[in-house]
Amino acid sequence: MSIREITLLSWLIAIAALASPLSKTKLLKFDGGGIFYWYQAGACKYMQEAGFSSEADLSILGTSAGSLSATMLLVQSDFDAAAELAISQCERENLFEKPTGLAFRWGSIIEEWLEEMIDARHCDPATLSRLLITATSMKTLRPWVEKKQTFLSGFKNKRELINANLCSVHIPFFLDRKLYTKYYHSKEEGRGRDYSRFIDGSFWPFMGQSTTDVPRYLVRGCKGEEGVLAPHEIYTVGDWKKDEEFAAKVEGKTSFVSLVTPEGLYEMMKCGYDYQRQEHEAGRVPLCVLPPAPSSHGVLPRRH
Repeated sequence: MSIREITLLSWLIAIAALASPLSKTKLLKFDGGGIFYWYQAGACKYMQEAGFSSEADLSILGTSAGSLSATMLLVQSDFDAAAELAISQCERENLFEKPTGLAFRWGSIIEEWLEEMIDARHCDPATLSRLLITATSMKTLRPWVEKKQTFLSGFKNKRELINANLCSVHIPFFLDRKLYTKYYHSKEEGRGRDYSRFIDGSFWPFMGQSTTDVPRYLVRGCKGEEGVLAPHEIYTVGDWKKDEEFAAKVEGKTSFVSLVTPEGLYEMMKCGYDYQRQEHEAGRVPLCVLPPAPSSHGVLPRRH
C-alpha cells in the first residue's frame, strides 16, 4: 500500500470515528453498586493504564459507590493501593470475623480511606469542576415533594469532595447509625456556612420512583442548554450487570452491602479490568475517553 493510500485510509477512519455515536459522548457515568465498587475499580485501573486523561474534555458523574470511582479516577488515585488499604482497615477492625461485617462501621472507614487515597494536589477547583455527584435530599422523603436526585458540584477542595462522597454513599443507619449525612455549603443569603441533609444517591432510582436523567446545563460543553442528555451522549463505566460471565458468577451469592474476602475483592477487580479491556479492544469505548486500543494492554491487578 502506497503512502498516499495509507494517508487516505487514515482520513477515512478518522471521519468514521467522528460520525460514530461514540464521538458524541459528553458524560462519563458511574452508577451505584455497593460492594461491586471493586468491579468498577478494576475498570478504572485499566482505563488509567490505557491512557485515560484527567484533563479529557467531558464531565464525570458518580452515584453512591460510583461517586467513589468517579472521584478517584478524576484525581488519579492508585486503585491497587486503595484495595490494599481497604483490606488492612477491615483486618484492623476485625470485620472479616464479625457477623455484622461492615454494618455501622462503614462510614468512618470510608472517610478514613478517602482521606488517604485522595491527593489534595489534584483537588483544585478547575479539575473538580468536571465532577458531578448525586445524593438524595431528605426533603424528597416528604410525600408532596418530587422524588429526584440532587446533583452536587462546584467542589472547591478535598474536604468538600469527601463530604459529597459521604452523602452519596450514605445508607441510613447502616453506614454509621445515623439517618443522614450533612452536606456543608455556603449560605445562599450571604456569608457563613449552612448544611443540607442527604442519603444515598441511588435511593429513588432503586425504589423505582425517579429517573437518572442528567440535565444538560450541568455538563461541560452544554452550559445554558435545556433538556437532558441523550443515551448516546453518556458512557457508563463498570456496569457489572453487562458482564454476563461475572453476573452469573455472583448471582445470589453477593449482596450490595456484603463484605467480601480479600480474594473476592481482587477477583472483582480482575473481572472489571478484563471486561473494560474487552470493551476497549472491541472499539466500544469513545475516543474522548480512551485512545484506540492496541492488541493487548497492561497487567492485571496485583493479587496479594
